[in-house]
Parts: sequence; structure tokens; C-alpha cells
Amino acid sequence: MKAPSHILQTIADGLDLIANRWTLSILQAAFQGCCRFDEFRTHTGISRATLTRRLEELTRHDILIKQASDHPRRFLYVFSERGLGLLNASLLARELEAAWSGEPPRSLKHTTCGHEFRAQLICEHCNAELHDKDIAWQKRDHGINELQELNQLQTLSSNGQSKRPRDSALNSKNGQSVVANIIGDRWCLLIIIANLLNVSRFDDFLKLLNIAPSTLNARLKRLQEQELINKEQYQENPPRYNYQLSKKGLMAGRFISELRQWILADSNESVSSQLVHTPCGTRLQQKLVCESCGKIPRADTLLPV
Repeated sequence: MKAPSHILQTIADGLDLIANRWTLSILQAAFQGCCRFDEFRTHTGISRATLTRRLEELTRHDILIKQASDHPRRFLYVFSERGLGLLNASLLARELEAAWSGEPPRSLKHTTCGHEFRAQLICEHCNAELHDKDIAWQKRDHGINELQELNQLQTLSSNGQSKRPRDSALNSKNGQSVVANIIGDRWCLLIIIANLLNVSRFDDFLKLLNIAPSTLNARLKRLQEQELINKEQYQENPPRYNYQLSKKGLMAGRFISELRQWILADSNESVSSQLVHTPCGTRLQQKLVCESCGKIPRADTLLPV
């Protein structure tokens, strides 16, 4: 296997930091106004040691800024400019959570227009609303193949060592959101990305991800239970199946795409394939706006109702 490029390490580092069930829970809490250690504990239910570790990681990577408070031994954790760039991902995670629960998300008032906030994704180039049927992967003639990137990506972590999430972590309840538990699991994340790249058969997942059959079975079952993936038989003897993302799965893919877009925002490198918005023919740069006024929301303009 070739040594991973800088872009692969960049993506891997970003996913390890952000696509973690605890970190996602902390970010969502922060965007809802939590800024003190005890507030995060109450809102998320995270253990004191884990919360301390995650907040340290977020401050070290310039996503949160640690500030003095009115108490000499306590601090405030507020977003940096870079951290505010994760607002869209947090709002998409909120929409995903609502799709899984079947209940509307807690209302947010968009103070810019005075209406209830509803997220809408549009193309940055043509301003048209994004629909899954209008988004495609386009191959290019240079760089690392996207599937090769994915194959290498699963072995990388921020310290350069392989990382294998445990089944116990995936199945842990702990009061965490479905979005955080699913997207925060590296194998589930990679299976969703692989499916976006048209990998749909069990043997192809095995080969591409270098994953143990028992682990793949467990993750596919988990994704089906959460209605992210649909299983369809294409051969009777022996039975063989295709696994395709459901509507919720495609929503999860959009969330992952937003994370990837944020991770690569400061990078000048590119991979050999890219998402394209087919109606206008440009590389996809999705933009999240308020459905009522079409304006890009800021954290300080979204207030719980």
C-alpha cells in the first residue's frame, strides 16, 4: 500500500476529531448555548473524564476557545472562528435526528427574518436547492483514486496508528443521539461513504475496507435497524444482497459531505474524484441557508423557542 498523502491524513485527522459520538454531542450542546463544564455534563450525560478529554481536544484544535469565567477555577468554552464553521454540520445532525425520531426538531427562531428556522441546502454556484438525484461522483485523470483513498483512510488516525471501533461502543446507549452513535463509529461512517461511491455488495465492502466479516455483518445490521441502508436480494442460491442507502442514509451522506467540506476547507490538495452538481456542472459546494429568507444562519441568530 502506498504511503498516505497529506490529504488523506488531513481527512482522517478531521474525522477522528469530529465524527465522534461524544464530540458531536458537545458541539450540538455548544451551539444550543452551553459554555460551562457543568452545562455540558447536564446536557450530554458524558462522564467527567471523557468530557475533560474532549474539551481539551477541541481547544487544542482551535474549535473551542477556553476563557476565564467569573469563577476563578472554572472556565467558559466558546467557539473560535474555525469552530463556527461547524454550525452547518451541527444543524444537519439536528435534521437527521428529527428524521430518525419522527418528531420535528426543537424549534429555533431565525432572528434575521423572525421565522422558525428550517435548513435548506443549495448549490453555492447556481443557488438551486440540492436534490440527491442531481449530485454525482465525477472521476478525474490524476491524483489518488477515491476508492483507494477510502481503503487507506480506514487505517489512519491522528497518531498514525490503526483505529478499530468496538461493538460495545457502537451499541452503547448512554443517552447519546442516534446521529452521534452511528456517524461517530468509524466503520459505519466508512460503509456509508463506500455506498455513496457505488459499493453495494458484501464482498466488495470486505475487499475495500479490509474489514472482518463479523464486524461488517454487525455494522450492516445496525445500519438497517436505524433505517440507513436497505437490503435487497439479487441472487437466490446462494443468497446474495445489495445494500443501498435509504432516504435517511442519503441525509447522513449529506452530513458527512458537509464534514468533509469543512475538513478540506483550508487544504489546497484534491483527490481524483469529486461531487458534482449536475444541473450546473460545477464541483459541489453545498451551502446551508434559512428556508424562509435564504440567508446563511449564524449561531447568534438562532434562538431556541
